Amino acid sequence: MEGGAASDALPQFLEFEFADYVRYKDNWIVWRSLGHVDANGTWVAPVSFTEALRLPAKMLEVFFYLDDLVDKMARQKRRRETKSPQTAGHRKP
Repeated sequence: MEGGAASDALPQFLEFEFADYVRYKDNWIVWRSLGHVDANGTWVAPVSFTEALRLPAKMLEVFFYLDDLVDKMARQKRRRETKSPQTAGHRKP
């Protein structure tokens, strides 16, 4: 994140080993189901700082990377929805 601004662009390549994704993807699904989004729209992980210290670093790397992808895709979707007029006179067939 250069310049401090978040980008909504999706990466062209994974920034972790595919084997790590395969290893942790099921755990990440549980991670997402146990966490939540707060009133400001910020993802809140389902573990505390001290609990996170006990998790493997590679696992957290994969989880945070996938969380970031989900956030970027949600922002892109919201932006598309606000740009496409869905008023009574402009409905899609």
